[in-house]
Amino acid sequence: MGISHDYHSTGRSRRGGPGGVIRFAGAVAGILLVCSFADLEGYIIPDRFIAVGVVLFIITLFFAPQPLRRALDGAIGGLAVAGCVLLLVLGMEKLLGREAMGGGDIKLLFLTCLLYTSPSPRDGATS
Repeated sequence: MGISHDYHSTGRSRRGGPGGVIRFAGAVAGILLVCSFADLEGYIIPDRFIAVGVVLFIITLFFAPQPLRRALDGAIGGLAVAGCVLLLVLGMEKLLGREAMGGGDIKLLFLTCLLYTSPSPRDGATS
C-alpha cells in the first residue's frame, strides 16, 4: 500500500490515522532516550547511536515529497546550529581554561536539528 500525497501535507496515512508520524516520533524518541542513558552512564554518546539517527533521516527522505530539498534543509539546519554551538563552546573553553561541553553533545544537537528541521515555507509546506 503506497503513501498518498495527503500523508505528506497532513501527516496522516491514507486510512486517516497518524501512522507514519507516530512511528517516526517513536523511533526518534527511542534514539534520544538511548543517547541520554548512555551519556548519564558513561559520559559518552557512542557514534553508532548518531549513525542510527542519520540512517533514520535517510529513510524518511524516501517518503518526503521533495527529498533533495528536505535533505538540504536538514543538513543546513543541523550544521548551522551545531556549528554555532561549537564556536560558542570553543570560546568558553578558551575563556574558562577547561572543557565546557563534549563533542558527543554537539553531534547529538546536529542529529536533533537534522531530524526536526521544518520544510521550507517557500515550498508551500506548512509546519
